[in-house]
Order: sequence, then structure tokens, then C-alpha cells
Amino acid sequence: MIYANLLSEYVIENFILLILSIGLLLVLTKESSIGKRSANFIRTITFLVLLISLVDFMEAYCATLAYPTIWRKIFSWVGYSLRPLWVVLFIRSTIYRKKTLWLYSLVVFNSLIYVTTFIPKLETIAFTYDANNEFRRGVLGYSAHIYLSYLYCCIYCFNI
Repeated sequence: MIYANLLSEYVIENFILLILSIGLLLVLTKESSIGKRSANFIRTITFLVLLISLVDFMEAYCATLAYPTIWRKIFSWVGYSLRPLWVVLFIRSTIYRKKTLWLYSLVVFNSLIYVTTFIPKLETIAFTYDANNEFRRGVLGYSAHIYLSYLYCCIYCFNI
């Protein structure tokens, strides 16, 4: 019963995103003027955005609990790791002539920073949750934000 309530709440909160994503995926199946490479990037980005919205929804649900759970850490880690990835995929889909594969190494490095939340002695490096389930950002807790800002600057510079 709780899963049905969560699913209906997710659909209600993300109805526009779901409809637009379904419409985009339908258009991509019929559209032949878009290259296969670009269409695959757009499909992947669309699925990542849907996954990020689901992960954020579930992380917000876990935040309402009175105690911290491993699921909240997992959802937070996935969210912090996937956000830069979809921006890198966007850059790769729009920029053909420049070498951008090195951006993936930064995505992996960012994900490794946030993996430290699962290692007991290193859990305060990125973020952690206290006994009251309150979020505590660590020393490297803003690495995803800094990395995303860098990627947005790359988008601007590459497209000039």
C-alpha cells in the first residue's frame, strides 16, 4: 500500500516531466532527421533525468523518516553522481569536434568522493546524516556543485 501511495505521489509531482519525456522519446522513435548518435545521447539523457527525479523523490521521502537509513545515503550518492553525468552527456552530444572524453574521468572522481559516505572513517568527507536524520555536509560536500559549475562554463566556452 505504501508503495502505491509513493508511486502516485511521484507521478503527481512529476507529471509534466513524465509527459514531456514520453513525448520526447516517442518523437525520437519517429524522427529520422536526427542522427543516430544524437538520438542515443538524447534518449540516455532523458532516462538519466527521469532517474534523477525518482532518486530525488525517494531521498526526500527518506528525509521525512525519524532516523537515518542506508537508503537515504544511497539515493543521495546516486543523485550527486548522476547530475554531472547527464551534463557531460549533453556536452558530448552537442560538441563533435572537440575532445571531451576526459570529462568522464571527472565524473568518476566526483562519484568516488561521494562513495566515502559509505566508509565509516571517511564518511564525513562528503556528507553524512546525524542521529536525527539531518544532513551534514563535509569538507568536499560541494564538489558536485563546483564540478557542475565548471561543466556549465565548458558548455558556454565550447559553444562560442
